[in-house]
Amino acid sequence: EAAHRRIGFGGEMRKPELVRRTVLECAGTVLAVQLALRHGLAANLAGGTHHAHRDFGSGFTILNDLAIAAMWAREFGVVQRVAIVDLDVHQGDGTAAIFADNSDVFTFSMHCGDNFPFRKQKSDLDVSLPRGIADAEYLATLRQHLDRVLNDFKP
Repeated sequence: EAAHRRIGFGGEMRKPELVRRTVLECAGTVLAVQLALRHGLAANLAGGTHHAHRDFGSGFTILNDLAIAAMWAREFGVVQRVAIVDLDVHQGDGTAAIFADNSDVFTFSMHCGDNFPFRKQKSDLDVSLPRGIADAEYLATLRQHLDRVLNDFKP
């Protein structure tokens, strides 16, 4: 029950619909990787479950679809290096923890620093933003850091 509380779904955890949704969410992100490699760009709007850690779920996140897709791409030899660019308002703490010791996966989280999770993990690059940041400032900050990630890490 403590694990269910940490995830946040409580009694919903035992419902087949939630399990199915979680599996489909992860499969959708792997499919998005496949489509992006084929067509240059793809997205899974159901994905982004970045709070799940290697051995526990958290923050309404049971499995980490970003980590699963990155591991799939590397395991099947599709790519050698992966950059995960996480632009959610919350830090991608689970993703950062999962790949903390993996030099072939770069985790970049740009998030509101004054938000969940309150105990942040260390991403390869964390950019903490203030509440209420304006769009122009947000995009300029993203452009500055994303260019550096892509040029230096070369995923």
